Amino acid sequence: MLAVTGIGMVSPLGLDVISSCAAARAGICRIVEIDDLIVNDAEGAEIAPVSVSRVPLVSAGFFGFARLLQLGVAGLADLVRATGPLSDSKVGFILVVGGETYRSAWLSRARKDPEMAAGGDLDAFQASIATSEARIVTQLLPALLRRAGLAVVEKACKTLCAATAVGFIGALQQAEEWLDKRVCDRCVIGGLDSLLDPTMIDVLNRLHILKTPENPVGLIPGEAACFLLVENPRAAARGAAVQATLESPASTLGAAHPRLQDPAAGHDALAVAISESFARLSDVGRATGMVVVNLNGDAYRAAGWGESFVRVLTPMRLGTLPTWLPPLFFGDTGAATGPVSVALLARGWARGYASSPNALVCLMDDLGGRGTFYVRAKA
Repeated sequence: MLAVTGIGMVSPLGLDVISSCAAARAGICRIVEIDDLIVNDAEGAEIAPVSVSRVPLVSAGFFGFARLLQLGVAGLADLVRATGPLSDSKVGFILVVGGETYRSAWLSRARKDPEMAAGGDLDAFQASIATSEARIVTQLLPALLRRAGLAVVEKACKTLCAATAVGFIGALQQAEEWLDKRVCDRCVIGGLDSLLDPTMIDVLNRLHILKTPENPVGLIPGEAACFLLVENPRAAARGAAVQATLESPASTLGAAHPRLQDPAAGHDALAVAISESFARLSDVGRATGMVVVNLNGDAYRAAGWGESFVRVLTPMRLGTLPTWLPPLFFGDTGAATGPVSVALLARGWARGYASSPNALVCLMDDLGGRGTFYVRAKA
């Protein structure tokens, strides 16, 4: 179990966690059309400008590595404002950052279908993917720590790159292990992602995953940076204010999105992950009063969510629970979705509008990954 004692965030709705979550509570969604990101239909004709959910100010004019760094610096600054300097203890750091999932999937399909490549240089494209991932793994976290003036324990510092939303589950498990072994006293778990790069928009459109007038069930690209300061609950009880507790993480892998690769056989794996999380709880999940799930408008995720209703939630009489959908307010935030979900719940409890102190968070990605964890309000 992990105790959340600090949260920092920037999102399309605000440059701090309080205003971001308050705006989401008010039902605000800041979706804008980007004139310089225009995609083409199947016949090559231009269609309407792309609708995106974009963080204001802090990342304007930046793309790729620089955009991620700008978002990360702003989100981490909000965390430090809330918690104060972190130099008074041994601090670990895990950065879950979006990688090249969609571009790699498109490359794999284009190598099998020459028409999909449309004469492009696939070898050069593959080299650019490798270069981007290597730079994120080796340079992004050190640059972020340097800009923030934050010192961390060398043995408790890692970047999970090419991670999707489900990468947050691995970060929770790693942080709990480090804290139990006292490798660090506190650990920052950061989720950072942006789907607003021009080449990313083009790939999403070519894969028919992007929401456009021709594809109304696609995703709206979003971006966010959200950082959680987590501690061992016993240590937090000595003085830190606990905003939420996290427990029972589980992850599984099932059938991938058919637009990304040949679909795997068998059922969607979300029901399995939910069952695993519930099995580790003393009440096997029967006290669950809320659900947070990253449905993003795509039929693939909707189908997986529907299957979990039939196989797990409805038999447990949990099928009518209040359900929060972060992409409805922030767009698809990829690797940042897990921390963003925790922030929404923590602020809901702080302000008194979350309907239950026990919530299940479900994370879905387009590679078939499914992750779940349980969040409780401070007792």
